[in-house]
Amino acid sequence: TVHRSGRGLDVNIDAPVPGNSWTLRMKQGREGSMDDGFLFGTDLVSTGGGFYGKITNLTIRDFEKIVVVRGNQYALLPSLDAGETIKVNEEDVYCWDNNQNGETEFLSEDDSPVLSSIYNLIVQKYFKGTNGEDRCVVIGIDTKENESVFIDSHKDKNYLNLYADYYSMPESEKYSYISDINTYCLKESDLAAPLFQDTLEENRTVAVYQFDPEKTPQTLVRNRDQFHGTIYAYNYETGDNDLILEQMDDVVKKENLNSYISDDNLMTLTYQLNGKKQQGSAPVLSLIMDEKNGSKGGADD
Repeated sequence: TVHRSGRGLDVNIDAPVPGNSWTLRMKQGREGSMDDGFLFGTDLVSTGGGFYGKITNLTIRDFEKIVVVRGNQYALLPSLDAGETIKVNEEDVYCWDNNQNGETEFLSEDDSPVLSSIYNLIVQKYFKGTNGEDRCVVIGIDTKENESVFIDSHKDKNYLNLYADYYSMPESEKYSYISDINTYCLKESDLAAPLFQDTLEENRTVAVYQFDPEKTPQTLVRNRDQFHGTIYAYNYETGDNDLILEQMDDVVKKENLNSYISDDNLMTLTYQLNGKKQQGSAPVLSLIMDEKNGSKGGADD
């Protein structure tokens, strides 16, 4: 559990011994920058299915973990020592949703209770809606000298260091991206549905998306999500429901995508969970778009 105090945040962590618990006190400075400048140097670029680039540690601290968050997309990176640069690959980027329960890329069985609690704090504070499509937050976690507190003795003055900075994440000059159509493109009547939080609460869910009429959809991309089921797109030309995006990283390109978008810029997708499941994670789909050039087809690739 996380509690706000006058000096920062108290994170209560259950001990392995029944009836015992520890409190980890974190000092909370202002977000955005340190007194002498930014915490990290970033060169990150947004793509249809995530982002990629480089991050440089500009501080004098060695970070045990680096977390990059853009919307509900994240990359969890290994240690980054002072002055070093680490590469972020698009394959490192995954999607978080409310159904994740610890067996994910974000939370590992090997993580200490300290790190697991900090990850939960990051989810609460930074995921989904705290930053827009065009920026990300880079978080450095320094725990190397503090985890021993929970092995030997509890000292009130020990605390964990967590640093966060916001940075811009430019799009391609040619295209614009929507990282999650569940968040940004659901029809207004569906905004209160669980799907808005990337969650399915029925075995079969029909979703209708509304796109910007001034832009031409180019590519629909399936992210590295937690969805287990099948996706069907209504074909406005044939009247059929076509099976699409069977695996993570699959795409539907413009020449096929046009058939799934109506003259009113609507797209209707059906999500079917495996077996008889009535609840689970929704697929996370990104959309690549460009400015409309007077026709539904748009510019050629």
